[in-house]
Amino acid sequence: MSDASFLSSTRADPTTSVAGEEAAAGAVTTARSATAELYRTNLLRLETTELLSESTLHLSPFSGELDREVKWSDDVRRYVETVRLAIESMDATALGPDTAAMPMAVSDDNQTAKKRYWVDLDSDKFRKHVSGSESARWCFPFPGGKGLQIEPIGQYGAGGAGMTNQRGNALCLPMVDVAVLVPSHANVEEEGMIGGKDYLNGRYFDKQNILAIHIAKLLSQKKHRKKIGTVHASIERSDLRRIALILTPPLPEDLSESNAGDEGRSKKRRKGNNDDLSRKDGKKKGKTKKKTRFRVRLVLGMQGNPVAGNFWFPRARIFPDRCNNRVGPSSDRNSPDQSPTPTYTNALARDLHHVSTARTVHAMSKACGAFNEALVLAKIWCLQRGFLRGHDTFDTTSLSVLLVYLYRTKKAGTRMGPIQVFTILMKFIAETDWLGEGDTIDAATATLGGDNEAGARTMGTGDTIRYAPSEGYQGLAVFSAGNGSLKAAIVLPELGLSEAKTIDHCAQGELYHSDLQKNGFDKSHPKTLLDCYKAHVSGPVFLDSTMTLNYFGSISPSFIRELQGEARKAIRSLHLHSDEPSGATSPFRQLLMEGCRFWRRYDAYIHIDLNNIRRYVGTSNVSAQKGAVYDMCAICGANDVGTYESISRSVIKVLRMALGDRVTAIRALTFGNGETDLMQGNNLMLETDQVPSIPIRGASMEEMKSWGVDGDPQSRPVQSPVADGINRRDTLVLGLRINPQTCHRIIDRGPQANDKEAMASFIALWGKEKAELRRFKDGAIVHAVLWNTDVSNTPQGYIKFSGDEKMGGVVERIIRHVINLHFVVPTRQEKSLLVAFGLRNMMSLIEGVSIASNSSSKTSGVDSTAMHKDIMAAFDSLTVFLRRNSIAVPVISGSKETRSKLGLPLAVEAVEPVSPSLRYSELFPPEAQPLLGDGKKKGGGSRVPGVTTGSPIVIQLRLEGNSKWPTDVKAISAAKCALLIQLAEGIETMKRNGSSECWAFNGPIHVTPTYIDLGYRGYSWRIMIRADQEIKLLSSLRKPSAEALELRTILTKRHVASVMHHSMIHSVHTQHPSAGSTVRLAMRWIHAHMLTGLLPQEAIEILVGKVFVDSQPLDPPATPISGFLRFLRLIASHDWVREPLIFDPQGRIGAEDYARINADFVALRGAGNHSGPPMFLITPDCLRSSEGQVIGVGGSVSQVEHVLPTFTRVNPELVVLSRVVALAKRTEQFLLRLLIKGEAIGPPGENLWASVFHESTASLKSYSVLLRVDPQFVVDPDCSSTGGNISVKGADVDLKTPFTRSIMRRSAGPKSLRRYTYKNVVSSADALLHGWRPIDNIVDSLRTKFGSSAIFFYNGMAPDIIAVLWRPTAFSPISFTAMHSKHKRPLEDDWQEDGLVACNSYDIVREVCNVANDAIQDVKILDERCVKVTRSSESKILAMKRKVREDQVNDAGSITSSGEGSNNEEDD
Repeated sequence: MSDASFLSSTRADPTTSVAGEEAAAGAVTTARSATAELYRTNLLRLETTELLSESTLHLSPFSGELDREVKWSDDVRRYVETVRLAIESMDATALGPDTAAMPMAVSDDNQTAKKRYWVDLDSDKFRKHVSGSESARWCFPFPGGKGLQIEPIGQYGAGGAGMTNQRGNALCLPMVDVAVLVPSHANVEEEGMIGGKDYLNGRYFDKQNILAIHIAKLLSQKKHRKKIGTVHASIERSDLRRIALILTPPLPEDLSESNAGDEGRSKKRRKGNNDDLSRKDGKKKGKTKKKTRFRVRLVLGMQGNPVAGNFWFPRARIFPDRCNNRVGPSSDRNSPDQSPTPTYTNALARDLHHVSTARTVHAMSKACGAFNEALVLAKIWCLQRGFLRGHDTFDTTSLSVLLVYLYRTKKAGTRMGPIQVFTILMKFIAETDWLGEGDTIDAATATLGGDNEAGARTMGTGDTIRYAPSEGYQGLAVFSAGNGSLKAAIVLPELGLSEAKTIDHCAQGELYHSDLQKNGFDKSHPKTLLDCYKAHVSGPVFLDSTMTLNYFGSISPSFIRELQGEARKAIRSLHLHSDEPSGATSPFRQLLMEGCRFWRRYDAYIHIDLNNIRRYVGTSNVSAQKGAVYDMCAICGANDVGTYESISRSVIKVLRMALGDRVTAIRALTFGNGETDLMQGNNLMLETDQVPSIPIRGASMEEMKSWGVDGDPQSRPVQSPVADGINRRDTLVLGLRINPQTCHRIIDRGPQANDKEAMASFIALWGKEKAELRRFKDGAIVHAVLWNTDVSNTPQGYIKFSGDEKMGGVVERIIRHVINLHFVVPTRQEKSLLVAFGLRNMMSLIEGVSIASNSSSKTSGVDSTAMHKDIMAAFDSLTVFLRRNSIAVPVISGSKETRSKLGLPLAVEAVEPVSPSLRYSELFPPEAQPLLGDGKKKGGGSRVPGVTTGSPIVIQLRLEGNSKWPTDVKAISAAKCALLIQLAEGIETMKRNGSSECWAFNGPIHVTPTYIDLGYRGYSWRIMIRADQEIKLLSSLRKPSAEALELRTILTKRHVASVMHHSMIHSVHTQHPSAGSTVRLAMRWIHAHMLTGLLPQEAIEILVGKVFVDSQPLDPPATPISGFLRFLRLIASHDWVREPLIFDPQGRIGAEDYARINADFVALRGAGNHSGPPMFLITPDCLRSSEGQVIGVGGSVSQVEHVLPTFTRVNPELVVLSRVVALAKRTEQFLLRLLIKGEAIGPPGENLWASVFHESTASLKSYSVLLRVDPQFVVDPDCSSTGGNISVKGADVDLKTPFTRSIMRRSAGPKSLRRYTYKNVVSSADALLHGWRPIDNIVDSLRTKFGSSAIFFYNGMAPDIIAVLWRPTAFSPISFTAMHSKHKRPLEDDWQEDGLVACNSYDIVREVCNVANDAIQDVKILDERCVKVTRSSESKILAMKRKVREDQVNDAGSITSSGEGSNNEEDD
């Protein structure tokens, strides 16, 4: 029985109760939901299956193990064997720091020149070596390559588990990991190079790095070059203090060439014989170009079996509370830092586990087929987010071992599919309390809403006390460190044992317990080894079964927080409810296809110059500061994690304490975050991982100088590990995700005065000068920090823009203060370090400079938000006036005759806003004009504008219902016009009668048949009347004419769709404070590229709203800059040909509506995808019934006509959309490059980003005709597309942004139309013009008249140029007819009766100049489409004539046949 029959039979039974009906309806809904869920699940399974088949790489070191190995798997095994033989052929020798030294030519040419090294050597032995003492020279024996053990590790060593091809590997070549294991001995003097106390003070790592350079030099020798290829030195991902070797095999054709062949060819050349060269060229023509398919990474490790306890150093030294590195950060050599070094110690243990870890993963891969597939999905998910292969991210080993843990602990079963295992992995990552911050996260979620995205991703507000929206207090301890007792620590169980039994039987744990009893530590010391890891490891803890290795030992707390946030979003995407619309973004696309790496994931980016930051950050630097912020947050020292990581983690930790819940994430840039679209450099080794590398042989001098490391560790500059071209960065890049709900808070209250410790920490964090004692309204007297008084504007430095508090301005100022207070070198603190958001000065296009209240400047403080609010206040006042004075009241007291003060027969039921000025979207909101009733008196002789240069503020009146409306469309239009006339007369009558309510009306009142223009409170208003009876009448026509259909479409769009659009966009702008500024910035970009009128503003607002409302897999942007970049990304990446773009902020479109929209889209596009509107933007108001009304929630699909876009049905055209897409792609890539390079604030008077708001010379040459407009018609030349000045100008006290200058010019109007006002002379305001935009009117006329022949481009903000682009069809030959002879010319020289004609471009240009009259100053024709007859073209013309005649005959025949058919029908 169908669903419909079931419902009808149930309702037909009179005994069926209401509860029964509800139960039946619920059963049907449940069945439909189950069906939809099954469809979604099957679709996701099919999509992931296809992805796995396309991206999985079947490659194993064991021949025959895999069924579907790649064809070149034997080449990989042969190449690895070749490398092994080459390494084993190494002779015994003595190695030392000089082995890793670069050629002397790399060093500077002076007497004090020091050697530069390939690697970063920093052990105590090396420091003594470079001190100059002959007795302190350091060398150690290398027994030769025979003692080395070469083993496959990583994914390759695990039988290819998780390996993916280049498409599934973020466009990076597959990497084959091979370990070079060095023998070790307890006593280094016996034999071998590692042993004794080499685990102390970096000696082991220096020896490994020196050996790596020695191996690289050997493999780069000429005898191995033909078989090995090129050798690069690269940074080891898990530890920045170590290097790895990247081997790129030679291409297959290079392998066939030998040295003898080279010598033979050289002899033939000397003898003049070129036969070999010709043969070689001939071979090349027939060959297909080979490509590199893989690379090999050599990683150095140690021989040994950690499971059997075979260690070369005391096992107790692996405890996380031990200090094994005492050199580097300490400024006092007599009392070195004794802080524990768990990260350093874990790096020692990692080298013992290379082979054992690979075997563990390999065994799991063989036991469960879904393991490899789930690992590939997890790998792709991580790569899309930049969470893999970075120095502070997952590596493939740790990710695969985490999956092994889920299987061994029975959280995942061997019968589960890959999607189920992936879901379990995401759930485990999200729900595990890795840092002991569970209470903080839960409190934050409860504070901001359990399902709220911001609440789920906030950094914690558990100890937040909110006194007012602008002030608050956060306990600093919440953001300093997690609770160690609540911190989760997991251990990989041994095969066949549970996790608890593995911990109980662990030999390392028993050793820790006995060591604890032997040394007799106090009660505060951790009682178990697991508790010791929790107490001393700041990041997550995931131990192997021997509890000697922390797989997550190199991961920072900031990464695990970001990982958990993304895992929560993944779970929500996977667990979408079945009743949600099917048109929403699919989980497959969100999780595995959409890239959201570092440069696209955050709202703001900060570049901190490492040259100005303290070299070593640790507790010893601030030992004299009692209760300092460093002691409270226990910052990691460089001894443990290295200098760069120490600075990075310290900055993040202190900023997290300072910013609190103003931001939801702080993250440093790591490897693996390169943008695919920007990887176009010549360095093929860079790829998207951005791991810096250098060839051992063949590197340029510039590369070697950039890579080389100074011999003196104290003079080495701190460099970022992320590559920037061929160089390494000297900046620390931080990404911040701003919380729009709390970022505007301007006051941070300190703790109560009786809490001495907390108060000391508060003052230490902010500084004594910033943390001032203040009294608040509740009577409390506490230390507090205020962030709205820091205004230090200079053209060359930091500029505070108006209203930046809601867009992250407070966050930016806090970061500047904290960085300069705590991290700048003491000798450079006098010169403040400039720290600012990237591309922040783009805000100068839409905002003015914020000025202090006591400033003498009167023009700089232009605030667009305040201007919009003033307009809205005037709108509210006008609404009250119109509604109150349209109500009928008795003419005389006690009389039955009623009449409204305005004389309107119907009362105004509502005043509906339509203009962008009333929804925070106007690029240049108008200022109040003196001649329009702004209430401000001007002095004698003042000049005021005689026109308003902006568009009037459009509103419409909805009158009360009445049955006396005419039943004719023309009569209704006449009635509307009469109502407008009566409204104007009513206002004038009230003014003449001296009504106090009309003081704000001034200026002329212009009445047209469709609207009325008037001045109120200084603004120009355009009032229309909405008559729903008119639309209903047109919709009720049974056979409407084309004119009636067009009129209904126009009226519906003007009176219904525009109001609904305004309400929808206004709600989005209210919910997201930066959305309005993003729209204005996007409109500035659209105008700058001469697209005014070709892409409607409503379409821009819908696209920006889509960015904020449907931001998955990203979070909604919190700054206009990030919103603008995502707006460009949406335009450039959306498939406009094959997919509609649906915007539904309120969730009013149901699943059936989505299906209808997609079906109508496919039908309108047609078979060739060339029909229908090019930009298919659908909003809820596009769904209309036959009466033209919007269907409510649950409306029947059968009532809906063809769904068409409301605002993009005609514009943009295909050529315009293609141009917009190309411009958006180029603009986004250019701005991303500037953001990556750190262009926060450009040189004085120059902004590198300004070029994206200008048209280039090459772009202007792409047009057909350029019309130069008279400068008198250009009010604001700074907005010009060709040469507008968009820099900040003025003195320090009177800075003017481009936005401020534009507002001033637009408010003043053109000079020739300005007027003088005098105190004692009443000015004639009737001469003022509303909406003076002559060029707009000219272009509209040109588009109407010549739109079929050309497209007209211009910049509406500064129309100095009108560009004309001929349509391709304009010059197509057609047969001559008198009806279509205008602007035509014959193709032949002599005019014949059957001649062909084409468009005459010169006639059109002359007509264009005639329409523009005196506005056009100059004309430049770039594309002359003149058709001249030649002998070769005569045959083509004859062929055209024949084709035209045939078409005419066929058309006549079809008409005749159709006529005959109609006659026959009539006869029948």
